[in-house]
Amino acid sequence: MDVNKFMKTFDRIVTNVNPVIHGKDDVVPLSLVAVGAVGHVLFEDVAGVGQAALTLGVATRMVPGRSRG
Repeated sequence: MDVNKFMKTFDRIVTNVNPVIHGKDDVVPLSLVAVGAVGHVLFEDVAGVGQAALTLGVATRMVPGRSRG
């Protein structure tokens, strides 16, 4: 994959996921970088700020059409 295509895809995923979680604009790109580097991501915050929604948003945008079942 060339750099321009990667950047467009990365930006599209960030743009699609950012509305899921408000006020955490730096979290989405950093989590994508960690997952892309075959790393792990642990979202820590107070209850009710959307860690599960962010996780689901990132996962569904990275591999559309897949489910956990």
